[in-house]
Amino acid sequence: MHLCGELNIQSYTTSIGINGKPFIPIIEFGDQYVGLWGPVVRLILFNPNYIQDVLKTKYMYYSKTSLLTGLLSPIIGTENLLLSNVSTHSRARKMINPAFHSSNLISMIDIMTEETSKLLNEWIEKINNSNNKIILEMNREFSGLTLDIISNCAFGTGIINEYEAKEVIYDTFSVIIDMFINRLMNLVGVLPIIKYLPLRSKRETDNGVKKLECIVHKLIEQRKQGKSQSLCKNNDLLDLLLTAKDSKTGMGFNNKEIRDHVITFILAGHETTANLMTWTMYQLSKHPDVLAKAREEIESVLGNQLYPQATNLSQLKYIEAILQESLRIFPPVALIDREAIIDHEIHDNQNDTKIFISKGTTVLIPIMVIHRLDKLGWTNPETFDPTRFLNPEEKLYRHPYSYLPFSIGTRNCIGQNFAMEESKIMLSMILQRFNFELVPGQNIVPDLKIALRPKNGLYMYISQR
Repeated sequence: MHLCGELNIQSYTTSIGINGKPFIPIIEFGDQYVGLWGPVVRLILFNPNYIQDVLKTKYMYYSKTSLLTGLLSPIIGTENLLLSNVSTHSRARKMINPAFHSSNLISMIDIMTEETSKLLNEWIEKINNSNNKIILEMNREFSGLTLDIISNCAFGTGIINEYEAKEVIYDTFSVIIDMFINRLMNLVGVLPIIKYLPLRSKRETDNGVKKLECIVHKLIEQRKQGKSQSLCKNNDLLDLLLTAKDSKTGMGFNNKEIRDHVITFILAGHETTANLMTWTMYQLSKHPDVLAKAREEIESVLGNQLYPQATNLSQLKYIEAILQESLRIFPPVALIDREAIIDHEIHDNQNDTKIFISKGTTVLIPIMVIHRLDKLGWTNPETFDPTRFLNPEEKLYRHPYSYLPFSIGTRNCIGQNFAMEESKIMLSMILQRFNFELVPGQNIVPDLKIALRPKNGLYMYISQR
């Protein structure tokens, strides 16, 4: 298979809206593109048939990239669902899965509504103490709330609810994603020695990791000493990390694995949902017709009920479609990367084509671009239209690998159902109680790094309905 020329990384990143640049469709680059960054060959894929081979059919031929592993492993380790190899990942996934079964998710709904209610009551108090309107930076608000929720649902404790802990986690993650993009954008960044140099970003990260490890150690020890317990119907994530046994070997997780999993779930378990909620609020502020329809559904389904329940949460179809559309336009994780561990071929059987992938090749899957390509079945892709997810015919027309907000295949996001339930609860409770509008004069642009945050934050006026 012939690969199109060579795509400069700056050209590519500008095209998909990185560093504040507007999104420019790059379909003219073709279905795949290859470029060299020092010694590293990077193949960028837009063809969903090839993507299916990479993420599902031949997933065992790939690991996470050396760049991503080198950046994240000093913080989250390697024995976790994000960076572990195929065999370790499969074992851990089977042992952790029960924490995210539907019966356990149902028991988490009360925790989600309670934590959301606490934050919204704080907003009301601030509004009452002001001139009936306050300004909030929504990404930090949602980051704090999602940390509270993951803390209580997964670890049965409010230790992460402490203000200092929230700041450590938020700021540490910010440094991590800044380091990632700086190394991605600079050729020197591919050199392994970079991560050992005493640069300012490394010092900041090391300091944040030490604080984060203290939080995690305290959290684990509290459970071991019986000072905390699961708030769910069944064992929570921390219970499983401490007690689950491999069905084949009878072995449980060792201390390093427990540490790595806890840190990973703390960071990944709140950041993506916080970004989803932030971008959803932005979209609703720009589309009053969608907002009005959402409120109609909430009033119809919930009535005078203050909190969503397990019995009616599934009826919020339009709310769910809003979140799905927000994930399409601004996927919290905008780029998937893989590194080939053996020589092999990937195939597009539909068009009878193939590409040879040599060992060490980095494969990049730009989710944000794929979600905006009309040739993949996205009608008017630049339009925010939740109804596209309520139309069965349109869904059938789309390729199943053209929508990847939580990845897909064996390494998809284990917490995707958790995140969607959590987001439906937060959004419905906010729309019930508050009016909101963008603070004028902001330059709101996506900052495409590991996670897709608004580059300058998202400030809103909040008032009670």
